Amino acid sequence: VQGPLVREAFELYSTNNYSLLSLNKVMHKRGLRSSVGGNLGKNGFSRILNNPFYYGTIYIQASKETYAGKHEPLITKALYNRVQDILTGKTRKKINKHSFAYRRIFKCHNCHYSLIGEYQKGNVYYRCHTPSCEMKTIRETKLITMIDKVLGGIQLTEKTFLALSRALEEKKSKSAELKQTQLETSKLQLANAKSRLERLLNLFIDGKINQTAFDAKQQSLQDEVSNFEHQLSHSNTHIEQILAYVEKFLELAESLILGYQTAPDDMRGDLLKSITLNPTISPIHIDIPVDLPWSLFVNTSCVPSCGDARDRPRTEEISKKELEPWVKGVMAELIKYFSDPTSKYWHVNISNRYIPPPTKPK
Repeated sequence: VQGPLVREAFELYSTNNYSLLSLNKVMHKRGLRSSVGGNLGKNGFSRILNNPFYYGTIYIQASKETYAGKHEPLITKALYNRVQDILTGKTRKKINKHSFAYRRIFKCHNCHYSLIGEYQKGNVYYRCHTPSCEMKTIRETKLITMIDKVLGGIQLTEKTFLALSRALEEKKSKSAELKQTQLETSKLQLANAKSRLERLLNLFIDGKINQTAFDAKQQSLQDEVSNFEHQLSHSNTHIEQILAYVEKFLELAESLILGYQTAPDDMRGDLLKSITLNPTISPIHIDIPVDLPWSLFVNTSCVPSCGDARDRPRTEEISKKELEPWVKGVMAELIKYFSDPTSKYWHVNISNRYIPPPTKPK
């Protein structure tokens, strides 16, 4: 039961936004306790974060020897090393003279460079610094108005949240069956990609395609093969963990506006990055496309740029008859997204950072 909370403690500390004392305060509220049910305190968290056991290594203090454990690692070696660098002071927190919530998030539509934040007469503006570009500055308050409109269009109503929660619980009860299905799907996808790669090679040998076309297609297919091989090599990843990611995502989606508004500036920017897909600004238009998996819940009447979700029904208008197939499709998309090793890495830690404490018991 404590395992996911220990992993969360490593992930939060790796952001370099927490001291041991502040981490203890946050994790105590979330339920992490000592073996006797008490507060871990600063020393307790120091012992946890310095323990290599959690990434799969056993350290014998008496002999100063280490052994590879037979237990399943709770965290990766890379995450452990990142935490060690912060604990030993090798990674210092970068301090900006000014903190701008949306720095390097929006790009200029004309020259494709990131807009830089700056203060002018007590107000925050974002400026394109390309001298010849017609896009000069935009006031932050105007950006906030548009961002609020976009986030307001990502709607997960109480009805759809409850329906998705029930579907998730059903998936949890059938996790073994789901894991086998996922494994078989990856095997079929890998076999298909290898078959297409072989056919491409035969076409090239027979002189039916030229070198340029062959090279371009070969690279794409090799990337597919590598992706599916990676999935199979990580097939020991428990489907329970993937379903836990889905659960945390749904919790965040249910309270997205509150989580966004209460987050610190730097975290608010990271959250916006996870939601959007290459937002741009021109002198006459602000374009904020919504990326997967958030686009599954987009209300198309609120968000003018919503990518794949443009033809999806507005969630608050889904009828009882439409709800079951909609929930089934969304759940499949979420599991597919969080199973894909090429998806945005934010799913490992971002939901832990932004879900606000519940305002009422559920």
